[in-house]
Amino acid sequence: MTEADLRDITGLAVSARLARISLAVGSVTLLISGLVMLADPVRIAESLGLAHLDPTEWALRVAGAVLVGYAGQCWLVRRAGDHPVMGASAVALITYGLLGVILVTMPGDWGWLRIASLAFCALMAASFVLILTSSRRA
Repeated sequence: MTEADLRDITGLAVSARLARISLAVGSVTLLISGLVMLADPVRIAESLGLAHLDPTEWALRVAGAVLVGYAGQCWLVRRAGDHPVMGASAVALITYGLLGVILVTMPGDWGWLRIASLAFCALMAASFVLILTSSRRA
């Protein structure tokens, strides 16, 4: 193999292609995991060995990890082309909508953070509704 062949194998285009494949695999895995966690969190907790622990602490840690990752993806996607940004906006609308539903339906008292989080989710969802509907008029 020549040095040029090695550059072709290890170049940015190959790395980007592999990154796209890894992102797709991760996306499908996270989507399935998220849907299962939403549908049956008790079974997931038991399967993870968390049944005897305080579930709130671990649930908040998992949610925190997901939010950090989602924040990073949102930050990076904002620099993409128009179509990927609009697609990410549709995903964001769904995400903020689901978070809002969870905040409204979760048990417990309505503290200031819950109210502020719900207001933020509603504001963000509304902004994405306006953005997405206005993009359809053009």
